[in-house]
Amino acid sequence: MTPFQTFLIFTVLALSISFSPITAIAEDLSLTEMRKQFYLGVKNQDLTESFLKKMSAIEKPSAIELAYKAAAQALMGKHVWNPVKKLDWLDMGSETMKKAVSMDPDNIEIRFLRFTWQHHLPGFLNRSTDLEADRKVILAGLKSGKEAQDPQLKKNVIRFLLESGRCSPSEETLLRQIK
Repeated sequence: MTPFQTFLIFTVLALSISFSPITAIAEDLSLTEMRKQFYLGVKNQDLTESFLKKMSAIEKPSAIELAYKAAAQALMGKHVWNPVKKLDWLDMGSETMKKAVSMDPDNIEIRFLRFTWQHHLPGFLNRSTDLEADRKVILAGLKSGKEAQDPQLKKNVIRFLLESGRCSPSEETLLRQIK
């Protein structure tokens, strides 16, 4: 399994296990269902394409919907064989993710999606430019208790941050205290 596949599986498992309140999304697609469909797309191009079509059909997407659309676009890059197309999908996903972040800059789930995505990108691509900013927003949100209504998401985000090796010793101490 490639690092990108591992990232996608971990991210979606982390998000799909959570018990966050279900929000109505276009075509009765709840946040929980959105997470699940994204995860299923990790191994199946047809499911990724179907999920991306659903997310693209949303006329006025919320920030989280836009973030999952961005993740699906990046996931399409995994499924195509042409390296240029892979980068095209990654760039498209990156642009869409920027819009999602600008709509809700303090949303921990959106920042976590982007953080995990960029964490697993090969360094030579030079497309992991938001790691520090995302980490800071995620840490601030966790510290403030913003994600308290979703304890499983909180637990998975903390675990990933600790295992990523991208936190300072003081940040790791803070994360262990938040648990």
